[in-house]
Amino acid sequence: MTDRLWNKTETYKCTRLVSRKKQHRKIQIVSATMMPVQAILRGFYTTTVVNIITWNKAYAIFPDCTFLKRKTYMLKPLDDWLGSQLSKYSKRGWPTLETQWIEDQRFSNSLQDRAQRRAGDSKTWIIALDTDGVEMPTTPDSVIEYSCFSIVKESTQGSQSNFDERSYYHINAALFSACVIPYKYTYAGYEDFWANHLGSRLDNLTKIELMKLSLDERPDAFRNPRGNITYREHDAEINKPSTWVYYDDQVLQWYKYWEDNCKRQ
Repeated sequence: MTDRLWNKTETYKCTRLVSRKKQHRKIQIVSATMMPVQAILRGFYTTTVVNIITWNKAYAIFPDCTFLKRKTYMLKPLDDWLGSQLSKYSKRGWPTLETQWIEDQRFSNSLQDRAQRRAGDSKTWIIALDTDGVEMPTTPDSVIEYSCFSIVKESTQGSQSNFDERSYYHINAALFSACVIPYKYTYAGYEDFWANHLGSRLDNLTKIELMKLSLDERPDAFRNPRGNITYREHDAEINKPSTWVYYDDQVLQWYKYWEDNCKRQ
């Protein structure tokens, strides 16, 4: 099955014997066509299933709604397809609402209209997993935890009756990459940490690295990089030497400065 973001889902059924009774379990493996954290943030249809498991941690993005209040909210506009998907969560004990009622907003800090968040912020529940015998990957936890997103309440006006009105939350999580950052992240929009705070800084750092190269080593678009450098579109075109400097070790420090500055404003 392929979803609306062209992520492919394969379903496998397994049976185990417990006390002479067969128990059937279903395993779904989703092959993402985009960065996995981006596929999770953008691809699922209710808040209950927006959870991430990595090699060493589990992240619940909307824990107060999901586990404390046992409610789930729509991330897609309600239609016949979505309605058919919601019944299984009702059976599992999660009633579904389109968006929060006023009285619910006091108890759910994780789901606020116009909020900008990151996957590893204080609103997320993070559980450390047992990693005994698990090989440690080269990708650091910060790639997940500093992937940013925003939440926007959307509504569509029906033309026939109130039954046609649709209200839901939309998660913005666009792909962010830069020539001097070796990993890809997600960003919330043009006013967030990655695009707004780091954009010009990464442009400048990219220019410095390009100017270290000879003219023949630079891509055609960067033979004379004195204007604005587009840091998202040309990473694959640059044959980076071993002396190329990356700044991923600065991301946590930069974010803390940006966050502290936002709190002061």
